[in-house]
Amino acid sequence: MQPSSNYTLLFPKEINWEEFTAYRPDVPFSDEVVEFLNALSGAIMKDRLSRLYPDAITFAYFCRKANLLKLKVQYVHVDELRLGRGVLFHIAPSNVPINFGYSLVAGLLAGNANIVRVSSKQFAQVDLIIKHMHELLESGQYNEVANRIALVRYDRSSDASAYFSSIANVRVIWGGDATIQTIRQNSIPVRSFDVCFADRYSIAVIRPSAIMAASNTEMKKLAEAFYNDTYLFDQNACSAPHTIFWLNDPSLTEAKERFWSAVHDHVATKYQLQAVMAVDKLTALYRQAVCMNIMLNRCPII
Repeated sequence: MQPSSNYTLLFPKEINWEEFTAYRPDVPFSDEVVEFLNALSGAIMKDRLSRLYPDAITFAYFCRKANLLKLKVQYVHVDELRLGRGVLFHIAPSNVPINFGYSLVAGLLAGNANIVRVSSKQFAQVDLIIKHMHELLESGQYNEVANRIALVRYDRSSDASAYFSSIANVRVIWGGDATIQTIRQNSIPVRSFDVCFADRYSIAVIRPSAIMAASNTEMKKLAEAFYNDTYLFDQNACSAPHTIFWLNDPSLTEAKERFWSAVHDHVATKYQLQAVMAVDKLTALYRQAVCMNIMLNRCPII
């Protein structure tokens, strides 16, 4: 059985699916994978275009060899023999551009071959990362690791998910409850299983007295941390706070002013609102306004 042609192969340029599914699991954090990811990190960091996309820079920083070796110490123990599961099918979310990269990296580090469905939305930082992956493949130095990767893109009308599900040892489903329900309509082998990331929402609680007690240097670090949690994923990640609560305190007004001023100063030098995100935000605002009006009986249901 082969997948239909109703999908786009983003990486590599061509693939033999029978050979891909014959992959045998590797040990976690193999030297070949670490070197490949480190090379990808270096290529992204050297690309001047990467400076336009903080999330791409953060991804590259995560893939550094030094960071990966730190993670290896946490997860790999000499007295344990561990192997990957085999072929992983990742369904990346559409609202967090670089999530596909982190999911792929996790699969590679765990010793698996990986089919990753990239968001059907067009994101420049996604194209940038894939471009450098092709450059590494063309260098001929990382073929062994590149053969473990298949990046695909297709819309909801495609039947490609059915094929990729049928060959997956593990299916990694991002995107929330609705996506999980849709993907689960496609069967997987009896020994396979799903790793699902359902709908999650985060909040933040701020104590005004702590804001007022912080030094200017500490405030800059706090603003940067808030930016990384919230703006890098454009408030779409489950780790990004959707609601912020302030504890009641005599210094509340002054603390708010200080905190948001620090955030504004940091955002002004880092954040660039892409057109597609602006449209998504406006659409979400209108949708919420309609829902609120319906719930409050302020407008008829049409």
